[in-house]
Amino acid sequence: MRRAIGINLVIAWRIMLMTLLGRETPELPAEILFSDVELRTLHAYAKKKIKTPFVTR
Repeated sequence: MRRAIGINLVIAWRIMLMTLLGRETPELPAEILFSDVELRTLHAYAKKKIKTPFVTR
């Protein structure tokens, strides 16, 4: 339980930081906040989401 809380705290802190920096400097490059591995993962995920058709019910 402590590990889960610790991980969630780190994630929440990064989201808050990105939100605040995004408001102050919206043209800030993603390389400032994300590592190369994180950027590649996000790009792969975005490409996967684009290829998946959107289904409405």
